[in-house]
Parts: sequence; structure tokens; C-alpha cells
Amino acid sequence: MSASLTAYSVVMPAFNATATIGEAIASIIGQTVLPAEIIVVDDGSTDATAALAVQAHPLVRVIAQANTGCGATGCPGIAGERTALRLRVESP
Repeated sequence: MSASLTAYSVVMPAFNATATIGEAIASIIGQTVLPAEIIVVDDGSTDATAALAVQAHPLVRVIAQANTGCGATGCPGIAGERTALRLRVESP
């Protein structure tokens, strides 16, 4: 399988997820085929979610936005992805 067929982005909406964001990113990094990027959409967190996400792995980039709620949170990540395939992961 060529790299272009396996390249994928992970979009992870997150809100005040300091307790779980590191573990969620580690789970993604632990997969057999790494994503090309992990986009964490910080939905107006008031904690250190964005900072922890960026520190977790070089593949992570954060898109910050005002709080819009779960349904709309993935949209900026989808708009910003750099691959044709996407996996959406919810940060617990």
C-alpha cells in the first residue's frame, strides 16, 4: 500500500481535558500506522489542555477556538487537515 493511501489525519475535539489528553494522544501514537498529523481542536478550554497537547508529540497541532460545543468543535480540524483520510477521536 502506498504512503498516499495510508496517510490520514486525526481530529480530536477537546474541552478541559488535561486529565485525559495525554493518554488519548499516546493511544493514537501507539497505533501500527501513525497519522500524518493529530489536530486537537481546543474548544475554549480554561485549563492547560492546549499546552499539554502540544507537548505530547511533534505530530500534534492545536487549533484554539471559543467554546462552541461538541458538535461544531471538529469542523475547524476538518477544515485544517492535510490528508484525504480522517479519523475523529473524542478526548474522554
